[in-house]
Amino acid sequence: MPAVDVIVIGGGVAGVSVAYHLARRGARVVVAERAAVGAGETASCVGGFRAQQPHDLEVRLSLESMAAFERFADEVGMELDLRRPGYLLLAVGPAGAARLRAEAAMQRRAGAPVELLEAGEVGARWPAVSHRDVALAAYCPLDGYADPYTVCAGYAAAARRLGAEIREGVEVRAVWTVGGRAEGVITSSGERLGAGAVILAAGVWSRGLAQGVGLDLPALPYPRHCFMAYKAGLPPFPVVLETEADLMIRPEAGGALFIKGRPERPSFEALTDWGFLMDAAPLAAARVPALRNAGFRPGMSGLRCLTPDKRAILGPAPGVEGLFLATGFSGHGFMHAPATGRLVAEMVLDGATSTPGVEELGAERFGLAAGEDRRPGRGSRGQARTGEGGRALDEGQGRQGHVR
Repeated sequence: MPAVDVIVIGGGVAGVSVAYHLARRGARVVVAERAAVGAGETASCVGGFRAQQPHDLEVRLSLESMAAFERFADEVGMELDLRRPGYLLLAVGPAGAARLRAEAAMQRRAGAPVELLEAGEVGARWPAVSHRDVALAAYCPLDGYADPYTVCAGYAAAARRLGAEIREGVEVRAVWTVGGRAEGVITSSGERLGAGAVILAAGVWSRGLAQGVGLDLPALPYPRHCFMAYKAGLPPFPVVLETEADLMIRPEAGGALFIKGRPERPSFEALTDWGFLMDAAPLAAARVPALRNAGFRPGMSGLRCLTPDKRAILGPAPGVEGLFLATGFSGHGFMHAPATGRLVAEMVLDGATSTPGVEELGAERFGLAAGEDRRPGRGSRGQARTGEGGRALDEGQGRQGHVR
Protein backbone atom coordinates (compact mmCIF):
# COMPACT_ATOMS: atom_id res chain seq x y z
CA MET A 1 0.00 0.00 0.00
CA PRO A 2 1.45 3.43 -0.90
CA ALA A 3 2.62 5.61 1.97
CA VAL A 4 0.28 8.40 0.82
CA ASP A 5 -2.73 8.70 -1.44
CA VAL A 6 -1.49 11.57 -3.61
CA ILE A 7 1.78 13.35 -4.34
CA VAL A 8 1.48 16.85 -5.81
CA ILE A 9 4.55 18.03 -7.72
CA GLY A 10 4.74 21.79 -7.31
CA GLY A 11 3.96 24.14 -4.44
CA GLY A 12 2.61 27.07 -6.42
CA VAL A 13 -0.90 28.37 -5.96
CA ALA A 14 -2.46 25.68 -8.18
CA GLY A 15 -0.55 22.87 -6.49
CA VAL A 16 -1.41 23.88 -2.93
CA SER A 17 -5.05 24.46 -3.91
CA VAL A 18 -5.13 20.88 -5.21
CA ALA A 19 -3.54 19.69 -1.95
CA TYR A 20 -6.08 21.60 0.13
CA HIS A 21 -9.09 20.31 -1.78
CA LEU A 22 -7.80 16.73 -1.59
CA ALA A 23 -6.99 16.98 2.13
CA ARG A 24 -10.39 18.44 3.01
CA ARG A 25 -11.89 15.27 1.53
CA GLY A 26 -9.67 13.08 3.69
CA ALA A 27 -6.89 12.18 1.26
CA ARG A 28 -3.34 11.71 2.54
CA VAL A 29 -1.34 14.24 0.54
CA VAL A 30 2.32 15.18 0.12
CA VAL A 31 3.38 18.28 -1.84
CA ALA A 32 6.92 18.18 -3.22
CA GLU A 33 8.19 21.71 -3.92
CA ARG A 34 11.69 22.23 -5.35
CA ALA A 35 12.19 25.61 -3.61
CA ALA A 36 9.63 27.22 -1.30
CA VAL A 37 5.84 27.46 -1.43
CA GLY A 38 4.86 30.18 -3.89
CA ALA A 39 8.45 30.82 -5.03
CA GLY A 40 7.96 30.01 -8.73
CA GLU A 41 5.46 31.48 -11.17
CA THR A 42 3.20 32.49 -8.27
CA ALA A 43 5.92 34.87 -7.00
CA SER A 44 5.85 36.90 -10.23
CA CYS A 45 2.08 36.79 -10.73
CA VAL A 46 0.24 40.11 -10.45
CA GLY A 47 -2.95 38.48 -9.21
CA GLY A 48 -5.51 39.45 -11.81
CA PHE A 49 -8.83 37.67 -12.11
CA ARG A 50 -11.55 38.23 -14.68
CA ALA A 51 -14.75 36.66 -15.89
CA GLN A 52 -14.05 38.00 -19.38
CA GLN A 53 -12.65 34.84 -20.92
CA PRO A 54 -12.89 33.65 -24.52
CA HIS A 55 -14.40 30.25 -23.64
CA ASP A 56 -17.52 29.36 -21.68
CA LEU A 57 -15.68 26.86 -19.47
CA GLU A 58 -13.11 29.42 -18.34
CA VAL A 59 -15.84 31.97 -17.63
CA ARG A 60 -17.46 29.47 -15.29
CA LEU A 61 -14.11 28.63 -13.66
CA SER A 62 -13.45 32.34 -13.13
CA LEU A 63 -16.85 32.93 -11.50
CA GLU A 64 -16.37 29.91 -9.24
CA SER A 65 -12.90 31.05 -8.23
CA MET A 66 -14.08 34.63 -7.59
CA ALA A 67 -16.74 33.27 -5.22
CA ALA A 68 -14.02 31.27 -3.45
CA PHE A 69 -11.89 34.41 -3.09
CA GLU A 70 -14.87 36.23 -1.56
CA ARG A 71 -15.26 33.59 1.16
CA PHE A 72 -11.53 32.93 1.51
CA ALA A 73 -11.22 34.20 5.07
CA ASP A 74 -14.16 32.13 6.29
CA GLU A 75 -13.22 28.95 4.43
CA VAL A 76 -9.43 29.00 4.48
CA GLY A 77 -8.75 31.20 7.50
CA MET A 78 -6.71 34.00 5.92
CA GLU A 79 -7.86 37.53 5.11
CA LEU A 80 -7.72 38.39 1.42
CA ASP A 81 -7.89 41.96 0.12
CA LEU A 82 -9.97 41.85 -3.06
CA ARG A 83 -9.72 44.93 -5.27
CA ARG A 84 -12.31 45.27 -8.00
CA PRO A 85 -11.86 48.20 -10.35
CA GLY A 86 -13.13 45.97 -13.15
CA TYR A 87 -11.40 45.02 -16.38
CA LEU A 88 -11.83 47.07 -19.54
CA LEU A 89 -11.02 45.08 -22.68
CA LEU A 90 -10.33 47.16 -25.77
CA ALA A 91 -10.62 46.26 -29.43
CA VAL A 92 -8.97 48.55 -31.96
CA GLY A 93 -10.24 47.07 -35.22
CA PRO A 94 -13.37 45.50 -36.70
CA ALA A 95 -12.17 41.93 -36.20
CA GLY A 96 -11.43 42.59 -32.54
CA ALA A 97 -14.78 44.33 -32.10
CA ALA A 98 -16.65 41.36 -33.59
CA ARG A 99 -14.77 39.02 -31.26
CA LEU A 100 -15.56 41.14 -28.19
CA ARG A 101 -19.23 41.28 -29.15
CA ALA A 102 -19.50 37.50 -29.56
CA GLU A 103 -17.56 36.80 -26.37
CA ALA A 104 -19.63 39.25 -24.31
CA ALA A 105 -22.85 37.49 -25.37
CA MET A 106 -21.36 34.14 -24.32
CA GLN A 107 -20.05 35.57 -21.03
CA ARG A 108 -23.45 37.02 -20.14
CA ARG A 109 -25.06 33.64 -20.80
CA ALA A 110 -22.57 32.12 -18.34
CA GLY A 111 -23.55 34.66 -15.67
CA ALA A 112 -20.95 37.42 -16.02
CA PRO A 113 -22.36 41.00 -16.05
CA VAL A 114 -20.35 42.20 -19.05
CA GLU A 115 -21.18 45.56 -20.68
CA LEU A 116 -20.30 46.56 -24.22
CA LEU A 117 -19.24 50.19 -24.62
CA GLU A 118 -18.67 52.38 -27.63
CA ALA A 119 -15.55 54.55 -27.74
CA GLY A 120 -17.38 57.67 -26.56
CA GLU A 121 -18.77 55.84 -23.55
CA VAL A 122 -15.26 54.77 -22.56
CA GLY A 123 -14.09 58.39 -22.67
CA ALA A 124 -17.09 59.63 -20.71
CA ARG A 125 -16.68 57.08 -17.90
CA TRP A 126 -12.88 57.04 -17.69
CA PRO A 127 -11.33 60.22 -19.08
CA ALA A 128 -7.87 58.89 -18.24
CA VAL A 129 -8.17 56.22 -20.95
CA SER A 130 -7.52 57.30 -24.54
CA HIS A 131 -10.30 56.00 -26.76
CA ARG A 132 -9.60 57.59 -30.15
CA ASP A 133 -8.69 54.28 -31.81
CA VAL A 134 -11.16 52.10 -29.87
CA ALA A 135 -13.65 50.23 -32.03
CA LEU A 136 -15.45 48.59 -29.09
CA ALA A 137 -14.85 47.92 -25.40
CA ALA A 138 -16.13 45.40 -22.87
CA TYR A 139 -16.27 45.99 -19.12
CA CYS A 140 -17.03 43.68 -16.19
CA PRO A 141 -17.22 45.13 -12.65
CA LEU A 142 -16.56 41.74 -11.02
CA ASP A 143 -13.01 41.63 -12.35
CA GLY A 144 -10.04 42.76 -10.33
CA TYR A 145 -6.98 41.52 -8.49
CA ALA A 146 -5.70 40.14 -5.18
CA ASP A 147 -2.41 39.04 -3.68
CA PRO A 148 -1.40 35.63 -5.10
CA TYR A 149 0.98 34.87 -2.25
CA THR A 150 -1.80 35.35 0.32
CA VAL A 151 -3.92 32.82 -1.53
CA CYS A 152 -0.99 30.43 -1.90
CA ALA A 153 0.03 30.71 1.75
CA GLY A 154 -3.58 30.40 2.87
CA TYR A 155 -4.17 27.19 0.95
CA ALA A 156 -0.83 25.76 2.12
CA ALA A 157 -1.58 26.51 5.78
CA ALA A 158 -5.10 25.12 5.53
CA ALA A 159 -3.84 21.97 3.78
CA ARG A 160 -1.32 21.43 6.57
CA ARG A 161 -4.03 21.83 9.21
CA LEU A 162 -5.97 19.11 7.40
CA GLY A 163 -2.99 16.75 7.56
CA ALA A 164 -1.21 17.40 4.25
CA GLU A 165 2.58 17.39 4.30
CA ILE A 166 4.37 20.07 2.28
CA ARG A 167 8.02 19.30 1.67
CA GLU A 168 9.95 22.37 0.57
CA GLY A 169 13.39 22.04 -1.00
CA VAL A 170 12.50 18.64 -2.46
CA GLU A 171 13.09 18.51 -6.20
CA VAL A 172 11.31 15.82 -8.17
CA ARG A 173 13.53 14.50 -10.94
CA ALA A 174 11.17 11.90 -12.44
CA VAL A 175 7.70 10.44 -12.21
CA TRP A 176 8.16 6.83 -11.14
CA THR A 177 6.18 4.51 -13.39
CA VAL A 178 5.77 0.74 -13.50
CA GLY A 179 3.92 -0.93 -16.34
CA GLY A 180 2.33 2.28 -17.58
CA ARG A 181 1.14 3.39 -14.16
CA ALA A 182 2.45 6.21 -11.98
CA GLU A 183 3.62 4.73 -8.70
CA GLY A 184 5.12 7.89 -7.20
CA VAL A 185 8.10 10.16 -7.77
CA ILE A 186 11.89 10.02 -7.67
CA THR A 187 13.59 12.98 -5.99
CA SER A 188 16.98 14.54 -6.69
CA SER A 189 18.39 12.60 -3.75
CA GLY A 190 17.31 9.32 -5.35
CA GLU A 191 14.48 8.75 -2.87
CA ARG A 192 11.38 7.04 -4.24
CA LEU A 193 8.13 8.31 -2.76
CA GLY A 194 5.18 6.03 -3.46
CA ALA A 195 1.61 7.24 -3.92
CA GLY A 196 -1.70 6.10 -5.33
CA ALA A 197 -1.78 9.10 -7.68
CA VAL A 198 0.60 11.84 -8.84
CA ILE A 199 -0.42 15.38 -9.78
CA LEU A 200 1.95 17.23 -12.10
CA ALA A 201 1.46 20.91 -11.19
CA ALA A 202 5.02 22.11 -11.68
CA GLY A 203 4.38 25.00 -14.06
CA VAL A 204 7.28 25.62 -16.43
CA TRP A 205 9.02 22.50 -15.08
CA SER A 206 6.12 20.23 -16.03
CA ARG A 207 7.20 19.59 -19.59
CA GLY A 208 10.54 18.04 -18.72
CA LEU A 209 8.95 15.74 -16.15
CA ALA A 210 6.18 14.74 -18.55
CA GLN A 211 8.75 13.92 -21.22
CA GLY A 212 10.11 11.32 -18.82
CA VAL A 213 6.91 9.31 -19.25
CA GLY A 214 6.72 9.92 -22.99
CA LEU A 215 4.37 12.91 -23.01
CA ASP A 216 5.69 15.91 -24.90
CA LEU A 217 3.47 18.59 -23.40
CA PRO A 218 3.33 21.79 -25.48
CA ALA A 219 3.66 23.91 -22.34
CA LEU A 220 6.65 26.24 -22.64
CA PRO A 221 8.15 29.05 -20.53
CA TYR A 222 7.78 32.58 -21.91
CA PRO A 223 9.12 35.69 -20.13
CA ARG A 224 6.75 38.44 -19.10
CA HIS A 225 7.92 41.78 -17.76
CA CYS A 226 6.21 44.22 -15.44
CA PHE A 227 7.09 47.84 -14.71
CA MET A 228 5.72 50.46 -12.36
CA ALA A 229 5.04 53.96 -13.66
CA TYR A 230 5.06 56.64 -10.97
CA LYS A 231 2.72 59.55 -11.54
CA ALA A 232 0.76 61.28 -8.79
CA GLY A 233 -2.81 62.40 -9.24
CA LEU A 234 -3.96 59.90 -11.86
CA PRO A 235 -7.74 59.90 -12.26
CA PRO A 236 -9.43 56.54 -11.57
CA PHE A 237 -9.68 53.96 -14.33
CA PRO A 238 -10.20 50.18 -14.52
CA VAL A 239 -7.61 47.57 -15.43
CA VAL A 240 -7.10 48.10 -19.16
CA LEU A 241 -6.37 45.05 -21.29
CA GLU A 242 -5.48 45.16 -24.96
CA THR A 243 -5.35 41.52 -25.96
CA GLU A 244 -4.17 42.30 -29.49
CA ALA A 245 -1.08 44.01 -28.09
CA ASP A 246 -0.76 41.70 -25.03
CA LEU A 247 -0.67 44.86 -22.87
CA MET A 248 -2.22 45.37 -19.45
CA ILE A 249 -2.31 48.63 -17.46
CA ARG A 250 -3.47 48.53 -13.85
CA PRO A 251 -4.06 51.56 -11.63
CA GLU A 252 -2.01 51.63 -8.44
CA ALA A 253 -1.54 54.12 -5.64
CA GLY A 254 0.76 56.79 -7.02
CA GLY A 255 0.81 55.51 -10.58
CA ALA A 256 0.11 52.42 -12.64
CA LEU A 257 1.49 48.94 -13.20
CA PHE A 258 1.88 47.85 -16.79
CA ILE A 259 2.73 44.47 -18.19
CA LYS A 260 3.48 43.26 -21.66
CA GLY A 261 4.38 39.87 -23.06
CA ARG A 262 6.69 39.43 -26.01
CA PRO A 263 6.07 37.07 -28.93
CA GLU A 264 9.57 35.66 -28.75
CA ARG A 265 10.96 32.16 -28.44
CA PRO A 266 10.55 30.29 -25.15
CA SER A 267 13.19 30.82 -22.50
CA PHE A 268 13.84 30.18 -18.82
CA GLU A 269 15.42 33.65 -18.58
CA ALA A 270 13.37 35.75 -16.17
CA LEU A 271 15.62 38.74 -15.53
CA THR A 272 14.28 42.25 -16.09
CA ASP A 273 14.58 43.29 -19.73
CA TRP A 274 15.03 47.06 -19.96
CA GLY A 275 14.64 46.86 -23.71
CA PHE A 276 11.09 45.77 -23.03
CA LEU A 277 10.48 49.07 -21.23
CA MET A 278 11.46 50.99 -24.34
CA ASP A 279 8.83 49.04 -26.29
CA ALA A 280 6.05 48.98 -23.71
CA ALA A 281 6.22 52.44 -22.08
CA PRO A 282 5.11 54.34 -25.22
CA LEU A 283 2.16 51.96 -25.63
CA ALA A 284 1.10 52.45 -22.01
CA ALA A 285 1.43 56.25 -22.28
CA ALA A 286 -0.56 56.28 -25.51
CA ARG A 287 -3.43 54.46 -23.82
CA VAL A 288 -3.24 56.42 -20.54
CA PRO A 289 -1.76 59.79 -21.59
CA ALA A 290 -1.29 60.92 -17.99
CA LEU A 291 1.58 58.40 -17.80
CA ARG A 292 3.69 60.52 -20.14
CA ASN A 293 6.83 61.74 -18.37
CA ALA A 294 6.20 59.29 -15.54
CA GLY A 295 9.09 57.79 -13.63
CA PHE A 296 9.65 54.06 -14.04
CA ARG A 297 11.13 51.22 -12.07
CA PRO A 298 11.10 47.43 -12.54
CA GLY A 299 8.19 45.57 -11.05
CA MET A 300 8.14 41.78 -11.29
CA SER A 301 9.61 39.77 -14.11
CA GLY A 302 8.83 36.11 -14.42
CA LEU A 303 7.69 33.24 -16.58
CA ARG A 304 4.34 32.14 -17.91
CA CYS A 305 3.79 28.53 -18.92
CA LEU A 306 1.98 28.91 -22.24
CA THR A 307 0.21 26.36 -24.43
CA PRO A 308 -0.51 26.85 -28.16
CA ASP A 309 -4.18 27.68 -27.53
CA LYS A 310 -3.54 29.61 -24.28
CA ARG A 311 -5.68 27.16 -22.31
CA ALA A 312 -4.66 25.01 -19.33
CA ILE A 313 -3.82 21.33 -19.55
CA LEU A 314 -6.01 19.69 -16.94
CA GLY A 315 -6.94 16.06 -16.47
CA PRO A 316 -5.60 12.50 -16.57
CA ALA A 317 -2.35 12.03 -18.46
CA PRO A 318 -2.97 10.04 -21.65
CA GLY A 319 -1.59 6.53 -21.35
CA VAL A 320 -0.23 6.88 -17.81
CA GLU A 321 -2.68 5.60 -15.23
CA GLY A 322 -2.61 7.49 -11.95
CA LEU A 323 -0.90 10.61 -13.34
CA PHE A 324 -2.92 13.82 -13.54
CA LEU A 325 -1.91 17.09 -15.21
CA ALA A 326 -2.58 20.59 -13.86
CA THR A 327 -0.27 22.87 -15.79
CA GLY A 328 0.07 25.18 -18.80
CA PHE A 329 -2.31 27.74 -17.30
CA SER A 330 -1.04 30.44 -19.69
CA GLY A 331 -1.19 33.21 -17.10
CA HIS A 332 -4.47 32.09 -15.51
CA GLY A 333 -3.14 29.75 -12.81
CA PHE A 334 -3.92 32.14 -9.98
CA MET A 335 -7.34 33.26 -11.14
CA HIS A 336 -8.51 29.66 -11.59
CA ALA A 337 -6.64 28.10 -8.63
CA PRO A 338 -9.71 27.50 -6.42
CA ALA A 339 -11.65 25.81 -9.23
CA THR A 340 -8.57 23.86 -10.30
CA GLY A 341 -8.18 22.42 -6.83
CA ARG A 342 -11.76 21.22 -6.73
CA LEU A 343 -11.66 19.78 -10.26
CA VAL A 344 -8.46 17.81 -9.72
CA ALA A 345 -9.68 16.48 -6.36
CA GLU A 346 -12.83 15.21 -8.07
CA MET A 347 -10.83 13.62 -10.90
CA VAL A 348 -8.59 11.77 -8.46
CA LEU A 349 -11.15 10.76 -5.85
CA ASP A 350 -14.33 10.40 -7.92
CA GLY A 351 -12.99 9.50 -11.33
CA ALA A 352 -14.89 12.40 -12.96
CA THR A 353 -15.79 16.02 -12.32
CA SER A 354 -19.15 17.66 -11.70
CA THR A 355 -18.32 20.48 -14.14
CA PRO A 356 -19.41 19.97 -17.76
CA GLY A 357 -16.86 20.64 -20.48
CA VAL A 358 -13.64 20.08 -18.52
CA GLU A 359 -12.56 17.51 -21.08
CA GLU A 360 -11.87 20.48 -23.38
CA LEU A 361 -8.69 21.03 -21.32
CA GLY A 362 -7.42 17.47 -21.68
CA ALA A 363 -3.95 16.84 -23.11
CA GLU A 364 -5.55 14.70 -25.82
CA ARG A 365 -6.46 17.85 -27.75
CA PHE A 366 -2.79 18.11 -28.72
CA GLY A 367 -2.72 14.54 -30.03
CA LEU A 368 -0.60 13.32 -27.12
CA ALA A 369 -0.14 9.72 -26.05
CA ALA A 370 2.43 8.24 -23.70
CA GLY A 371 5.37 6.39 -25.23
CA GLU A 372 9.13 6.35 -24.92
CA ASP A 373 11.00 8.72 -22.60
CA ARG A 374 11.39 11.83 -24.77
CA ARG A 375 14.20 13.54 -22.86
CA PRO A 376 17.57 13.73 -24.63
CA GLY A 377 19.66 10.62 -24.07
CA ARG A 378 16.86 8.57 -22.59
CA GLY A 379 15.69 5.09 -23.39
CA SER A 380 12.48 3.40 -22.34
CA ARG A 381 10.29 4.85 -19.61
CA GLY A 382 11.43 2.33 -17.04
CA GLN A 383 15.07 3.40 -17.36
CA ALA A 384 14.87 7.08 -16.45
CA ARG A 385 17.93 8.30 -14.57
CA THR A 386 17.68 10.79 -11.76
CA GLY A 387 19.58 14.05 -11.56
CA GLU A 388 18.41 15.90 -14.66
CA GLY A 389 15.33 17.74 -13.45
CA GLY A 390 12.34 18.99 -15.36
CA ARG A 391 13.83 21.72 -17.55
CA ALA A 392 13.08 21.25 -21.25
CA LEU A 393 12.77 23.41 -24.36
CA ASP A 394 12.26 22.49 -27.98
CA GLU A 395 15.40 21.88 -29.97
CA GLY A 396 16.15 24.96 -32.04
CA GLN A 397 14.31 27.23 -29.61
CA GLY A 398 17.31 27.87 -27.38
CA ARG A 399 18.28 27.29 -23.79
CA GLN A 400 18.77 30.85 -22.71
CA GLY A 401 19.95 32.30 -19.43
CA HIS A 402 19.81 30.82 -15.97
CA VAL A 403 16.91 29.91 -13.76
CA ARG A 404 16.47 32.39 -10.95
